[in-house]
Amino acid sequence: AAIEEINSYETVDIEIDQSAASVIHSRSTLKESLETKHNVRVDAPSFRRPGSAAAAAVTGEKTARVSIRGPPARIQAAADEIRSIVAQATAVKVPRKLVTFVVGQQGATIQQLQRTHGVTIMVPETGPRSAYAAGSSPNENVVCKVFGDAQGRDAAVAAIHTIIDENKF
Repeated sequence: AAIEEINSYETVDIEIDQSAASVIHSRSTLKESLETKHNVRVDAPSFRRPGSAAAAAVTGEKTARVSIRGPPARIQAAADEIRSIVAQATAVKVPRKLVTFVVGQQGATIQQLQRTHGVTIMVPETGPRSAYAAGSSPNENVVCKVFGDAQGRDAAVAAIHTIIDENKF
């Protein structure tokens, strides 16, 4: 019976916002949670290769392809949940010069925010080679996205605003 189920597996690609796809990377807890809950495999673009979500940000692409493999009914449930997660993301504007405070040394602050509030936070690349660097000022806002349930998102956004307020100079 298990072999018949495996033989019925399909792969479906869905297009979602490229920044959302970037949080469903190979080591994300969100990806692991989706795979465990729906018993499917989820593959999203890698940040580090051409054609990836990070590369899409530079080239101006707005969507990325996420592949879901498994039994058709489970694929649909996983795709619906991914779309729901994407639709419910909260955008937070952070002055470019303060992004380092939100991320923290070696990512410690952002990791703590994610653990404490049960969310995933996507911060776009802001270094000298990023899309934000070309012609941007330190006061220009970078749009970060917070993914998770409403209570976790709201708490994480409030914490990010506190970090911004405490580090304005």
